[in-house]
Amino acid sequence: MRRLAKAQPSLSQPAAARSRAPFARRCGSALGGLLLILAACGQAAAPAAQPAVSPAGAASAASGQTEFDRIVAAAKKEGKLAVITQPGNPYRQLMDDFQNKYGITVEVYAGNTQDEIISKVVTERQAGQFNWDVLMRNATQMYGGFKPLGDLDPIRPALVLPEVLDDSKWIGGFDGGWADSEKSLAYTFVAYQDHTVWVNRNVLSEAQFNSVDQLWDPQWKGKWATQDIRTGGNATTTIVEWLALKGEDRVRALLRDQQPVLTQDRRQLAQWILRGQYPIALAVDGPTMLDFAGQGLDTSAVKPLVGDDPLTVKLSHGPGSVALFNKAPHPNAAKLLLNWLLSREGAADFAQRTGYNVRRLDVPVANAESALDLKRKYLDTDDEQSYNTYYKKAIDIAKQELK
Repeated sequence: MRRLAKAQPSLSQPAAARSRAPFARRCGSALGGLLLILAACGQAAAPAAQPAVSPAGAASAASGQTEFDRIVAAAKKEGKLAVITQPGNPYRQLMDDFQNKYGITVEVYAGNTQDEIISKVVTERQAGQFNWDVLMRNATQMYGGFKPLGDLDPIRPALVLPEVLDDSKWIGGFDGGWADSEKSLAYTFVAYQDHTVWVNRNVLSEAQFNSVDQLWDPQWKGKWATQDIRTGGNATTTIVEWLALKGEDRVRALLRDQQPVLTQDRRQLAQWILRGQYPIALAVDGPTMLDFAGQGLDTSAVKPLVGDDPLTVKLSHGPGSVALFNKAPHPNAAKLLLNWLLSREGAADFAQRTGYNVRRLDVPVANAESALDLKRKYLDTDDEQSYNTYYKKAIDIAKQELK
């Protein structure tokens, strides 16, 4: 049986060569096989000039602000918010910013895997405990996990700020963010170019390893690591893309013959590649690397594979999707977080804290290295229909081949 490696202690800080430079962000979106060109999807440092607001528009804005003020007051009376996020200090810091702004205590649960989170919430709900208000992770956990269980509420009725619903503020317009088929339960506010394979260049030079196809070379058998593809997440979406581009037989051969080392611990994977223990890795977690850089560790040697090969990049939305639990204990605080997170202020805070580029056009690019290339075709893998077709297939293949 293939065994998950045990977690290792934190890296010690080196005496020299410390870097706080941003690290390209990633984490899974989910699924599919539709090629599209993201033309007219550029992110700008400042919004274009807007026409004068009509009287009707001004009245609508005033009405929206009035309702938002009512939600703020009601949320403060509730006094608490419970959110499920990705692991990592950046997400806790983001919630601290919200807490400090509105005076509402935020409880955070940072689960590692989809299975872990769903099991926890289902067990609680079966016991009559409805403990959570908001889910902020990748969209697959929303339409692939909680939607079939009937645990989510529609998002649109909770949105009251006019700037949130303004099509001109979003790449692809506001509706371009829906991830579920009904355009109701899972909303994505992040979009970036995600690199699939990362290499520690202090260990392997460009001459030694410079293409994804080399992963099939027997010399790298057992010498590369990845987040566990069997449990869903960013590594799984990489395999989804490679299924579409390389075919099932090649993907099966890679997982069966090349023996990747698996972990469900994002921090452990980052430690492995930083140490050079496994100098090649799939699905290295950006916020974790950002965390290490913030501690003074030099992360600059960990580089993505780049080039024209479509295997090296994918369009990703990472953990930048949001959903509302039904029967929420703090419904007004949940609405408040949702409106703030999708506003310019909240989205900018998210981008600054996590390093992920957001879909709002009035928020500057957080990470130029992962900014969308408007001239490039991407394989869009973030829709519910594709999830049902491809994502589950990728997990099934991984479970069969990674034993």
